[in-house]
Amino acid sequence: HKGHISIIEQCKAKTGGYCIAVMSGNYVQRGQPAIFDKWTRTRAILRGGADLVIELPLPYAMGSAERFAFGGISLLTQLGCVDELWFGSEWGEIQKLQEIAHVLEQKDFSETLRKHQGLQAGLPFAKIRQLALAEHLGEDTASLLSEPNNILGVSYCQLLERLESSIQPRTIRRLGAGYHEAELQEHQAFPSATQLRHLLAESPSCDLSPYLPEQCAAVLQTALDAGLAPVLPERLEMAVLAKLRTLSMEALQNLPDISEGLEQRLYHAIRQSRSLEELYNTVKTKRYALSRIRRLVWSAFLGITKADSLQPVPYCRVLGMRKESAPLLSHLTKNASLPVLTRPGESDSLSSFGQRLLQLEQQSTDLYALACPKIQSCGWEFTQRFVTE
Repeated sequence: HKGHISIIEQCKAKTGGYCIAVMSGNYVQRGQPAIFDKWTRTRAILRGGADLVIELPLPYAMGSAERFAFGGISLLTQLGCVDELWFGSEWGEIQKLQEIAHVLEQKDFSETLRKHQGLQAGLPFAKIRQLALAEHLGEDTASLLSEPNNILGVSYCQLLERLESSIQPRTIRRLGAGYHEAELQEHQAFPSATQLRHLLAESPSCDLSPYLPEQCAAVLQTALDAGLAPVLPERLEMAVLAKLRTLSMEALQNLPDISEGLEQRLYHAIRQSRSLEELYNTVKTKRYALSRIRRLVWSAFLGITKADSLQPVPYCRVLGMRKESAPLLSHLTKNASLPVLTRPGESDSLSSFGQRLLQLEQQSTDLYALACPKIQSCGWEFTQRFVTE
């Protein structure tokens, strides 16, 4: 959308270099299928100015802010050619986000956090962490962690420090609507992705062109006209519920981000829920955020386990590029410290961990294909061509 284009334009104007976009695949961090498939979104991003689009593998893309950041930073660091990381945030200034990240990485903060976890055990982890941070940096600075893109930006800075990456973070202020605002206003200059998804879910035949850059709107409209979008989680509802009913308590214990007996709450909710909404609301509490519950449910459906995102990303899957950026792809192929793939069939050089993640990607896409308005066959990962613009 227009906010993404703004980041790309400022990045390229200020650096004069190539712009590599790291993008979630067919499932995203909010714990749902993406409303447009990854190849459609790749083409839109390339038309929006990015030079190369790389896929963040499924277990990281569907992870908490820290696992999402770990995947992205470990991937970019291994490319060996990335100088700067650009992202949008509500705050819009990098120094304060780096300061917060540095404090969160310190041992004395861990001790403060444990103290607050004992005192405020019923609160969500994000709120407890914010209260603990206030002891170190004050309430005003700690309040920055109440905004979702600030949280993700701080996680990026933490992982850059933790992995001792040479990449320098840069941020710009998000424009327009807030991340959680759902209702779209008439003539709104910078609608959020949340607002656009809400509009499509309510009116699949709506005209997106007033809200998107012209070159991107045409790509998305083509997918809509072909019956490939909008992809809505409700279309997989019975499949998700059916799969979850087959899972044991041990299987739920092996999910990412399961802790504090949450698997028991989830196990019993699965057996009484007749819809995804009922399941989410049965498990969700003041302590367990809805986004976390959605990620757990969809991770269980897709077969993602704790072990699937503990290691650095094991390969670089390039989804598409601009034709004039071919030298960049050639440089990556020769110099990156991990295998660079342009097709899922190029997997012979992968470790067993890499093979596992690629198989997860293929299986999850076959399920994603069932949620398209015009259902697609299995094997989409192999039939979709590398995207060039």
